[in-house]
Amino acid sequence: HLEIIRALYQDFAEDDIVAGDYFAPMVDTYYLVHNLTPAEVDAYYEKDRKNFTVPRKTLLGATFAYSNTKEGHRAVMFWSDYTCFRNDKQKRQTCRVQTEIIFDNQNRIVSLNDLKIENLKYTSE
Repeated sequence: HLEIIRALYQDFAEDDIVAGDYFAPMVDTYYLVHNLTPAEVDAYYEKDRKNFTVPRKTLLGATFAYSNTKEGHRAVMFWSDYTCFRNDKQKRQTCRVQTEIIFDNQNRIVSLNDLKIENLKYTSE
């Protein structure tokens, strides 16, 4: 799953994400929103990318933890260092984020959610 996660965040960074390439036909959770199609994930991403610009996420490989869900899906939790420019605040944001991604049996994402955000800082550029 690590290769899929790296490719996903590379596409986010290059602003070249197409949810249908990664997500299941029905997505249980995309951050704070539930029960979405990949097209709806794309719409939420389009809205967010106008505020969170020039995103960079550095995956912290040693933090990856794997488990199985009660539905038989594979959950992956990991930490990353995240930075972006927040247009709504006109400041650069940096933080450390714990993310959980759940994959179905076809290695499609059924859930993507940030569990914790630490060391949140805003600085002027």
